[in-house]
Amino acid sequence: MSCLVSCCVSASCGLCSSVASGISRRSARLAYCGLFGLSLITSWILREVATPLLEKIPWHPDPLGISFANDGSVNFALFSRNAESVVLCLYDGVADKPSLEIDLDSYINRAGDIWHVLMETVEPFVSYGYRVREKEKDLSQAMSFWTHMLRFLVIPSLTLLDLVLFPSALGCLSREPTFDWNGDVCPGVPMEKLMVYRLNVEHFTEAKSSQLPTEVAGTFSGLIEKLHHLKSLGISAVLLEPIFPFDVQRGPYFPSHFFSPRNFNGSTPGDNSSAINALKEMVKNLHANRIEVLLEVVFTHTCQTMTLHGIDNLSYYLFGKDVELEATTALNCNNPVIQRMVLDILQHWVTEFHIDGFCFINAALLLRGSEGEYLSRPSLVEAIAFNPLLSKTEIIADCWDPYDMAPKEVTFPHWKKWAELNTKFCHNVRKFFRGEGLLSDLATRLCGSEDMFLDGGGPTFSFNYFARNFGLPLVNLVSFCSSELSSEISWNCGEEGPTKKKVVLERRLKQIRNYLFILYISLGVPVLNMGDECGQSSGGSVSYSGRKSFDWDALETGFGVQITQFISFLSAFRVRRSDLLQRRSFIQVENISWHGSGGAQPVWEDPSSKFLGMSLKADVDEDGESSFDVSHKWGDLYVACNVNKNPETVILPSLSEGMTWFLLIDMALPFLGFFSSDGDPVIKNIARLVAYQMKSHSWISSSTHHPSKEWYQTNAVLRVSLGNFMFFGILSLIMIGVKDQNDKRDSWHHGCWILKIVLWALFIILMFFLPNVIVTIYETISKFGSGLFLLVQVIILLDFTYSWNDAWVEKDNQKWYIALLAVSIVCYIAAFVISGVLFIWFNPSGQECSLNIFFLVMTMILAFGFGIIALHPKVRNKIKI
Repeated sequence: MSCLVSCCVSASCGLCSSVASGISRRSARLAYCGLFGLSLITSWILREVATPLLEKIPWHPDPLGISFANDGSVNFALFSRNAESVVLCLYDGVADKPSLEIDLDSYINRAGDIWHVLMETVEPFVSYGYRVREKEKDLSQAMSFWTHMLRFLVIPSLTLLDLVLFPSALGCLSREPTFDWNGDVCPGVPMEKLMVYRLNVEHFTEAKSSQLPTEVAGTFSGLIEKLHHLKSLGISAVLLEPIFPFDVQRGPYFPSHFFSPRNFNGSTPGDNSSAINALKEMVKNLHANRIEVLLEVVFTHTCQTMTLHGIDNLSYYLFGKDVELEATTALNCNNPVIQRMVLDILQHWVTEFHIDGFCFINAALLLRGSEGEYLSRPSLVEAIAFNPLLSKTEIIADCWDPYDMAPKEVTFPHWKKWAELNTKFCHNVRKFFRGEGLLSDLATRLCGSEDMFLDGGGPTFSFNYFARNFGLPLVNLVSFCSSELSSEISWNCGEEGPTKKKVVLERRLKQIRNYLFILYISLGVPVLNMGDECGQSSGGSVSYSGRKSFDWDALETGFGVQITQFISFLSAFRVRRSDLLQRRSFIQVENISWHGSGGAQPVWEDPSSKFLGMSLKADVDEDGESSFDVSHKWGDLYVACNVNKNPETVILPSLSEGMTWFLLIDMALPFLGFFSSDGDPVIKNIARLVAYQMKSHSWISSSTHHPSKEWYQTNAVLRVSLGNFMFFGILSLIMIGVKDQNDKRDSWHHGCWILKIVLWALFIILMFFLPNVIVTIYETISKFGSGLFLLVQVIILLDFTYSWNDAWVEKDNQKWYIALLAVSIVCYIAAFVISGVLFIWFNPSGQECSLNIFFLVMTMILAFGFGIIALHPKVRNKIKI
């Protein structure tokens, strides 16, 4: 083929030379005709002869990895620029040694830097590997896990048992199991509306407290069984820790393979088809509940037994001036070959497993070149950002280094596609709660980290967190702060480690609420870590191995119930106030105001300043529409933080006519019982605010409120009631001292009806012109008045019952006695039946109804008790007397 093309080029060059030499036009036309005819002949030869011959050549250098053809043949292709020889080893699954070894000829089975061979069938072999000799290197056995996303899947058999039987991992010669994706639809949750829950699949349900069968616990299927817990927290995306096969001694952040999930339930080595189908079933179930699935992936650190070792270390791994690079087995991700491998891996997980996004661990290393230098435009990061498929998923950079167990602060190129786990958010929030931070840093994090994402797409690209799966979990952040934990920026609230001191425990609970509140109230995407909702502790250990399995019994404790309800409320409130808290763009300067201590302006750079108030205006949303169209009945939002040792009096901003401040949250209260799970404040427990005193180390949140229809209805009833109370109260006062009809005031009582009706109507109308504060005071007083009214009604009812009883007893007839007994029994039965119905009606499942239960139970106890007392002989005899 190359010879024919060369002839055409030579003929063309010769023709040009002839024309330049001045030959005749006729000769030139003949030459053109000859060249045209030669081109036709060449095309025919390429189509009819060369192409069929090439198709029969027993190798294909592309795609890399293994690929299955429809006729049953399998092609093997491996990239190795520096290999001197490559041997394909095939295993039958019986013997530990290869059953067949095929030496790849460097002339026949090599095209450029790709070694390849085609086999008509791979039966009866079940796995394969390569023996590669690098130039001036010792023999080492490795295998290519490069998999083409559309044509095949490599299933690894890397387990603890295999490490004993086989010196390295082997790839399985198996096609991907079929799965029915019918009905699966990607949730497509906008990034700004995500609420993420990071979890470890195995640790999430493996504990006995999960009450799952052994074959389900700690697997993808187990996660499906606990889906209700994720929904109760308001989660819209789960971030799974790496699910690739990994080095069991170093943990999941040192993978050995990238193209399929590991077996979590110890199924047959070499066959993880059940794990693949279980993962797909899990994804399908989560999607059906509008929960996205994100994966943590690691391409920068691999385990020491990684199957790419020994193939071509100079191409696959980083070697440079930084001596740590070689020790950490960092892949050379910006090498064109490795870049293509990474893209194939990601696209494979999107197309085959319907994964919705990826979080790249140690993303800072993706910015480095082959010599370890930092690149201004790293090709892999850019390729992912603009890949037609991957750019439509969530792509998140996490600059935490699993080798050093620490995050690295780098300027990551976003191209308005890459989000980033915000390490600055974590550090600044921890410093402020410890009493060491600046107001300016806290304000920046509350508003979406504009210093990081102003050119990167907006606050929605900031994934905020305060704790993760390494370092101290949430409950330990407020319990430990020894010198060994100085890098954790924690505070023990007065005593190190576990304690029984009530003051310390209350302060810790308050701080835990503070952390959760700022996570959900800040612009950006909140990332909650597994176990933080139930107080999961590592005992002060910062290592990944110190993390325990999720304790489902802890959810039933008082702490677990309260914090879970609090998170549910914060999630619902975040959705309700999406106009302010789930924005795609930063809040405009004119829509935000800041308040310092005593109502003065904040002193931003003063470390001694410990109070900050923030008021968010909701007059117009980012699309130019009224914010009330978005939030329905909510207005401005005021948030304040006080980490001083002393209380702080907060003067709330003045409001326009018709608006009222409502208290939503106060971390200093012993139990946050004035909110509901759907994010609605319980109006009866909310005071109309102008000023509010904040206790130390607490946050408050209040909101302006356009009263709902129910509020207007309640307010109208109260005003009518107040008008009636005023009118009849004045009449009652006027009638004091009237003893007979000769008093002139008696005529006012029995006459003057038109005047009284007019006055009554005026009183009712005038009540609607009173300020809300007077109605609020009357509402409080009326609760006692209504109790007094009920007591009077009970007395009247008892008097009627006594009269009725006497009227029937006086007849002194057995029939009347029997009728009285029957009526009494029916009344008692009806009382208990109605009480039971009310108990069910006013005690719905999952709601806090202790007050309702108390009154209903006490009513039944009193009814039963009084019935027994009434039947006692001494009571009857005393009544007769």
